[in-house]
Amino acid sequence: MNASVKKQTLLVTGLNGMIRVMGFLLRILMSRILGAEMMGIAELASGVHMLAITPLTSGLPMAISRLTAKTNPKEQTQPLMAGLQLVRRVSLLLIPSFLLLSPLIAKWTGDLRVLPSLWFTAPCILILGYSGVYNGYCYGTKRSYLPAISELTEQTIRVLLTLLLLPVLHHLTAPW
Repeated sequence: MNASVKKQTLLVTGLNGMIRVMGFLLRILMSRILGAEMMGIAELASGVHMLAITPLTSGLPMAISRLTAKTNPKEQTQPLMAGLQLVRRVSLLLIPSFLLLSPLIAKWTGDLRVLPSLWFTAPCILILGYSGVYNGYCYGTKRSYLPAISELTEQTIRVLLTLLLLPVLHHLTAPW
């Protein structure tokens, strides 16, 4: 293994560790502020959200990465463009389907209060699909530090927004 790969591995692992610690601390803080009931609703919605994004985030980043790495350097954007187009097409089907099925899914979870959370996560299908394609492209071009820095930035913004919004939105009911 060459020095470049070792450095990238250490950097990505270190940043990923920081991201996970921040997420862990955020969950502790949120559970103390929101309480068990609201965290339960959030966890129900989170499980459904993870299932909804699976079609675009499970294998697509790896496929884009492999295709990009195998492609002539002058044509490496072709897998990226194809992946973005695939995400748009699949999202055109998944997002409306998810929105239409959200009331039924909320009923299946056993708590209809998850419905607003489900509605708000629908756009994430497109956003996280794009993110997966770009991450795969970066890995395929041997720039793995970009997705790691992007995730650290995203997690930092998430923590800051949560800390800012929780006091402002305390008057809302559990579903909202």
